[in-house]
Amino acid sequence: MEFQDYAFSMPTCYQLGIPSDNTPLTQYQPYHYGPQVTMPIPHPLYDYNLEPAFIRKRNERERIRVRHVNEGYARLREHLPEEPTDKRMSKVETLRAAIRYIKHLESLLENETPKIDEQQQQNSS
Repeated sequence: MEFQDYAFSMPTCYQLGIPSDNTPLTQYQPYHYGPQVTMPIPHPLYDYNLEPAFIRKRNERERIRVRHVNEGYARLREHLPEEPTDKRMSKVETLRAAIRYIKHLESLLENETPKIDEQQQQNSS
């Protein structure tokens, strides 16, 4: 028997469970060795989100945490004296400005404390 005498039958798309009508096609990057290939994906699988729920929840918690941190920096910037700049301060610049401002306020308190003590002594005499 010769090779040509064998009958080969290929399964149909229907037999393989592959939809053949109006189904979205997923395109794969073409190999640099051959042509571009597309493969139909069944509709329920096409809409299925492949990211597990725990990852989505973790990512959402992280987004909320970052938003709260950024809101905290914005509130801190509101309490700092205005400095003429064209751009918003970075987080590091905000922290450094807050440290400088706190030290400035401490020095004002240290300078005022002797005056307050003198006034209290004069009032009590």
